[in-house]
Amino acid sequence: MEPTLVNNQEVSGFTVEASLLNRGDIIVFTAPSSLPSNSANRLIKRVIGLPGDTVSISNGSISVLTESGETYNPNLSPTPAGQTITKKVEPNSLFVIGDNTSNSLDSRFFGLVSFDDVQSRITLTEN
Repeated sequence: MEPTLVNNQEVSGFTVEASLLNRGDIIVFTAPSSLPSNSANRLIKRVIGLPGDTVSISNGSISVLTESGETYNPNLSPTPAGQTITKKVEPNSLFVIGDNTSNSLDSRFFGLVSFDDVQSRITLTEN
């Protein structure tokens, strides 16, 4: 998959109630304190799991079983081989992932993102 964002690309952000986010939205959130101190203070990632969803990563593919029983398959690049994760998204939390899944520090590594840490949803601007 082509990167959604490129260095120095302009984006527009707006505050949104985290409970109104959808799968596929790109958000800015406060970086987890578990990240190394030299990491960014804020991260930009794509929401793939909402409260009640179960995110499964296996054999390079990602699928999400929604709370309503539907399957959501995000159109992302394959994850690294050998990575297996199954995570139920807790209330008031999100599962986020970078579009460049082979080189992304995201919920696979630092866990769920709390609604309280969401700063904004972004939209891309055309150059």
